Amino acid sequence: MLTMTWSSLFSILLLLHFSLRASAKICRDLVIPIEISCENNIYNMPQLASNLDCTTFTQNLTNIGSTFPSSVFKGTRNITGRYNIGATFCHPDNQNTTYNLQFLIHGIGFDKK
Repeated sequence: MLTMTWSSLFSILLLLHFSLRASAKICRDLVIPIEISCENNIYNMPQLASNLDCTTFTQNLTNIGSTFPSSVFKGTRNITGRYNIGATFCHPDNQNTTYNLQFLIHGIGFDKK
């Protein structure tokens, strides 16, 4: 059984408080509006419905010397739109005069976590 005195508990809580305080940060959520345009390729292919379709597609695509990619290429289409990029900017709450800024992006989730 673990027993603890009030003074040791207070010491642990005090240490925890200062360690959390040292790593405290100020965060701000941002929305960055952008307008973007890109050229997308259009391919004339049926939807892949089975594992066999996927296997055949991969074999056709990776066959050296195959004309498969150009045989299914239909053309290009420009896509233009306005989008909002969600971001969170965090910085330490201390008044450090040295600034390093990193942009860390993953593109996996929708919740910025």
